Amino acid sequence: MFVGLTSKNVSIGKFYTGEWFSKWKINKDEIVGEVNIKAHFFEGGNVQFNQKRQLKQKFQFSADMH
Repeated sequence: MFVGLTSKNVSIGKFYTGEWFSKWKINKDEIVGEVNIKAHFFEGGNVQFNQKRQLKQKFQFSADMH
């Protein structure tokens, strides 16, 4: 199964923008994905932040999950 998540916030009047996007692949015992975060502040200067992270986590389903 593949899952994508995204969000974007633009506030020109408050001098910032930002976005989050991620993509995930879910297998029977593992989730693998990538998260990207971007922020831009531009009041009195110009500062940008870009972060990308690869993630991987093993898991096990339990018979008593509700």
